[in-house]
Amino acid sequence: MSNKRMVAVYLADAERAGKLSAELNQAGFEPLISQTAEDFHKILNYQRIDLVAIDNELPGFLTGIEILERLNSDLLRPPTILLGKLTSETEPRAAALGVEKLMPGDTTIEGLMSAITNALAIRTHNLVVIPPKARKLVLQSDVIQPLPQMLVKLVGYLDNQTASIPELAKDIACDPKLTAELLKITNSTAFGLRNKVTKASEAVKFLGIRKTVSLVMSASVIRMQAGLMKALPDSLRKWYYQRSVLIASTASAFARNLEGVSPETAHILGLMQDLGILVMAHGFGPRYQQLVQRIQEIGQLELEITEKQDFEITHADVSAALMLKWDLPQSLITIVANHHERESPAVSTKTEERFVHVMRIGEAVANLSSRFYPQRHQRLCRLLAVYGAAATERAKDSLAEGVAKTLESSQLFSVPVPDEEALQGLLKRLQSAGEEQAADENKSRGEILVIEDEESVLETITGIARSVGLEVLACKERARALELAPRAAAILCDVHLGQEQGTDIIKELRQSQYARPVIFVSGDRTRGTIAKCIEAGMTDFLPKPFTETDLLEKLSKHLGMALASSPAASGAPAAAPAATRSAEPPPQ
Repeated sequence: MSNKRMVAVYLADAERAGKLSAELNQAGFEPLISQTAEDFHKILNYQRIDLVAIDNELPGFLTGIEILERLNSDLLRPPTILLGKLTSETEPRAAALGVEKLMPGDTTIEGLMSAITNALAIRTHNLVVIPPKARKLVLQSDVIQPLPQMLVKLVGYLDNQTASIPELAKDIACDPKLTAELLKITNSTAFGLRNKVTKASEAVKFLGIRKTVSLVMSASVIRMQAGLMKALPDSLRKWYYQRSVLIASTASAFARNLEGVSPETAHILGLMQDLGILVMAHGFGPRYQQLVQRIQEIGQLELEITEKQDFEITHADVSAALMLKWDLPQSLITIVANHHERESPAVSTKTEERFVHVMRIGEAVANLSSRFYPQRHQRLCRLLAVYGAAATERAKDSLAEGVAKTLESSQLFSVPVPDEEALQGLLKRLQSAGEEQAADENKSRGEILVIEDEESVLETITGIARSVGLEVLACKERARALELAPRAAAILCDVHLGQEQGTDIIKELRQSQYARPVIFVSGDRTRGTIAKCIEAGMTDFLPKPFTETDLLEKLSKHLGMALASSPAASGAPAAAPAATRSAEPPPQ
């Protein structure tokens, strides 16, 4: 997809649309011109659109307003400039659709370009593309309750720096249900008040704006979860409750202690990021519920990857569609939709990146709480590694705080209380495993294991690795791999060896508790092969043919070392092979 800002144009006059297209191109934008309502809908349905320019008076049966209303009902809500004369009846409809700007139908191309440029300049968030299948699942669900508009309004207080306590208290007091919820929480034993609070204003004054919003929103989301869980198996409900609260509590702790972003917002995002699991469990029934069970039992599998393979969408897609249906802010939707995009998350600010990171940490801890697998612990370690050794104690404290807050929140919001002994056991295991892994990695930091049966490929990898100061352990069969693996900081393994499959060797290594990175290397990139690699315990995949740069990028990423191809940069004793050397001809 283009990195340019995308502008969808649907104008009645084709010549005028062509002139606007030329101007957009010249200004560095990418215009997408539609000639029919069907074309326009298709463009918006399948890719990111940063802005729409549309006439209200169009050829055919539908007006621009009616087209936008249909898009809105499909959970497609692009920022829009609407051209044309509106009546007292259509103006409120345009306002309800959130049209960014209304302009006369005869606005000059220069005037329209100025409006488009200004609108794009102030729009900081890329609009997330939610797959049609995810939107359809949400639209067709009969278990999703509408989110009260008061809650939508309350979310706005999280980013409102000018909001006042009386203003928030007044809004909450208008809703008897929310008021009762807030008073119940504030008067609970969690806050230890001597005198009972009887008014919303007193509760807000005691808690503060963000804490109030976080508690009210959290209680409401958990209530929504309960509605989504109807008719789901008890085992799935129990697993989900603990997972959801543990993610939110851990994300909140890391947001406060290590990222410097709002722990209240992190808590809400943590509760919302997995809502799609419940919608998928209802919509896809036993097939999806069995997938969740399989994920819990097989440590190598990752939920979002398996969902994508089996259903073409992930729970993050569905969670984002649900939040869109609830009219929650685009910034929150973008974070939830992209919290699994590991390489380059489609978020536009450092603050959003920090929220995404703590959500991933929360998810990694929740995955370990289901069952402690080496691969899952390795994922958590990679996420914590970005804080460096200096922050190790703060990371441990944040993990402990997350566990404590999980137990506290479960009682506060009246959800099934997780097994405290099991959670404390998880915390001890995380901390001791982290210390053991750090010691092991210090011993084997400079050694990698290459499992490869082709001499030319082994030569290439060995030459590149040694040129940057790494030692190479090599073998081509199972017995030797099992013997050498404990010494290796990472493994490069060919998928198809002469007498056996690399995936079988790695699966056995993972079962024997090998928890460090495994990079599969192969020219076979078929879906079936990738699925076998994932199930075996793959950390990453290096396609053949690869270059020196490709290999060093993978090793740098997973060893946590800056590996340069230049001997001067790396301190290596020998020159690396040419960067264009390939290990295997491309598949025919």
